[in-house]
Amino acid sequence: MEDAVYFANVLRSRECAVCGTDRKASSVLALSACAVCGTSLDDAHALLAVAKGAAKAVCSYPCLEVVLNEGLAGGAACPGCGTPWAEAAPPPRTCRTCAQELSFGDGYVGLWQGGRVLTFCGIPCLKNHDARANPFCG
Repeated sequence: MEDAVYFANVLRSRECAVCGTDRKASSVLALSACAVCGTSLDDAHALLAVAKGAAKAVCSYPCLEVVLNEGLAGGAACPGCGTPWAEAAPPPRTCRTCAQELSFGDGYVGLWQGGRVLTFCGIPCLKNHDARANPFCG
């Protein structure tokens, strides 16, 4: 039993947090500029828009709204590891705030935090998460 838990943790820590590509885990983003305005991204805190067609990393809520309104076309590579997005197969996800199951086909937003991705169903849930004094509690 302990061996199975150990191996599950090893496997989880070696895949890309954004696209799920095996052996591509990283604590820094492969794409270092905002997909909308070109501002340099902070590796400790970036916003992501993820869908079957593409994934894009952005610097702020206004840029995230632009990406969501204009669609996610043109994101040829994973912002987390640089793997071609056509090969992306992220694991099943749920919204961190409301626990809704997220669909890769419909898309979702995420918060990149130094190699981890917290996922949300939309901007309102992401803003609620950011508004908490300690977002990891409750």
